Amino acid sequence: MGKFRNTKLNVLSYVFFSENLLGGFLTVDDDGFLHLTTIDQEVAEKIYERHLFFTEQLVSMGVDRNTAEQDACRIEHVISDESFQKLKDAWANEGEGGSAYL
Repeated sequence: MGKFRNTKLNVLSYVFFSENLLGGFLTVDDDGFLHLTTIDQEVAEKIYERHLFFTEQLVSMGVDRNTAEQDACRIEHVISDESFQKLKDAWANEGEGGSAYL
């Protein structure tokens, strides 16, 4: 997964953002531990899938792994669902002998 600097400010900012702007998709248990709700977990899994996909695709094209991971961190958050699915389909078709148009 992308690197997240686990500083107190980052965590507090996320808690504030999640509780106040996103309708409280982050929960805090009685011991003070943060937990993702089902919605947050789904978003995290979607972003992580994109991160792995783009990292591996870039590395397979000869990009240095560190650079690929940094680029994947940027791409994973801005690409639309439709575009991501089309890229996945194209690369899957290429693996089956089709053309990926790339």
